[in-house]
Formats: sequence, C-alpha cells, structure tokens
Amino acid sequence: MSDKTELQSEASATHGLSSTEGASLSDLLCASCVGCKFLYTIGEGYSNYTWMDDIVTCAKDRNKNLPDSEPFDWKWSAESDNWPKTNSSRCELYSAGDKVALDVDGEDYPDDYTSDVEAITAIQEHSGRSR
Repeated sequence: MSDKTELQSEASATHGLSSTEGASLSDLLCASCVGCKFLYTIGEGYSNYTWMDDIVTCAKDRNKNLPDSEPFDWKWSAESDNWPKTNSSRCELYSAGDKVALDVDGEDYPDDYTSDVEAITAIQEHSGRSR
C-alpha cells in the first residue's frame, strides 16, 4: 500500500468518510467544514443598512454546533479555520463549493452565489429563501 493510500484510508476512518473517491489528500486530512457547499451565512439585523451579524449554519443540519454567530476574526478557509464550531466538524456530506452569504433583507438568493443545483436546493429549503 502506498503512503498516499495509507494516509487516505486513515483520514477516511478518522473523519467518518465512507469513500475517498474524488477527494484530495488535503481534503481528507482536514476536519473543517469550511468550504462545504452546504455551509452558508445569513445576515441578521433590521435591514441591509443595519446589518448586525452573520449567522453561520449548515443546510443539512449536520453540524451540531450551528447555527451560531460568525466570529469577527474567523478565517473562512478549511486549512486555517480557527473557529472551534467548524474546525473539527466535517461530516460525510462535505463537498467543496462556493460560499453563500445571504443578506438581511432577502434580496439575494443562493443561486446568486453558486450554480451548484444540489447546494441551491438544500439552502433554499433550509433558509426558506427562493425565487
């Protein structure tokens, strides 16, 4: 067994991944759910002019730590994720995708940020935000 295959198997077992097919080695060794197409933020406040916070949530409800307010110093990168609520919460549904950040007023939609149909559908159903 090659070193790469051995590392993939170990990472797969550690993070509960059922398949390593199509996953890069860095994806397998990372435990963060940041960068997942199902992780999104939704603005909170009175309007887009009085935006007070961003709520981070998972469209598949797989992260038991979420929803929660986005910390001001959070690094939105799987490799440098510094928030305990996401940096060790990767699940078997993880799939890399574009960040979706919905506004307060409801003027934007998931398909403004991504063309991934699975992510759009999941976020629309979860957030109630669709065209």
